[in-house]
Amino acid sequence: MGGLFGGGGGGGGAAAAEKQIELQKQQIAQQESQLSKQESDLAKRTQAGMKARRGGGLRSLLSAERTDSELGLGNSTKLGGGA
Repeated sequence: MGGLFGGGGGGGGAAAAEKQIELQKQQIAQQESQLSKQESDLAKRTQAGMKARRGGGLRSLLSAERTDSELGLGNSTKLGGGA
């Protein structure tokens, strides 16, 4: 019944199987490395976004030094604020 499953001779199949297993191990290691890098990049981006959101609310957009800061720039047409 050796012919039922592809013949009964050979013997070189074990070496080829070992080579295939080693190749698969290398591919798995590469994939794990890529996945780890992607997770690290995603974590950095998420952290940067959270930091930007926290810091963005701390800025004062209207100066406390100017009493009329809510009114904007007015009608000045020159770049220095002159009349």
